[in-house]
Amino acid sequence: MKRWMLVVWMMPLFLFSRTNTTIKNGYWFDPATWSAGELPIGFDTLIVNHIVGSDSNIVIFKTDLLIGETGEVYTPSKLYIDRDANILNEGTIVAENLMVYGGIISSGSLTTGSTLINGSINVTGPWNTRSGLASNWQRNFMPQLRLELSTFPNPSNGTFKVRFNQ
Repeated sequence: MKRWMLVVWMMPLFLFSRTNTTIKNGYWFDPATWSAGELPIGFDTLIVNHIVGSDSNIVIFKTDLLIGETGEVYTPSKLYIDRDANILNEGTIVAENLMVYGGIISSGSLTTGSTLINGSINVTGPWNTRSGLASNWQRNFMPQLRLELSTFPNPSNGTFKVRFNQ
């Protein structure tokens, strides 16, 4: 009886799970940008192989997001990664505010304004930090690196790893 209840409880996860891939450059919230012809929803596996952007918050909720080498995600607002979400970045992420409660592994390029990490983040590619991205929102950024770290007790015991290559 308990096994049957577990199967019924988990069934919606499999019924609604799908892969939704970008099919062209475009707006994150435009269904025509996505292979499913619908906006990304929780439990989707998202694959970004094009340039997609938004002028408002992008929330990654109960989702796995793969940004391929040719993929780019831009927002002059907030990129929020929920505790049940993960991002594997091999391309480019540019966000004014990055809030990580889930996890990010980034071998691609990461450019952020303010960053809150309450999950895990592993960056082996370039990470440019700067403030005021929204006021100077453009596709090409002047290269610079400024890293400001503040530590405080972390109740979620998240991890933070930084490696600099000369």
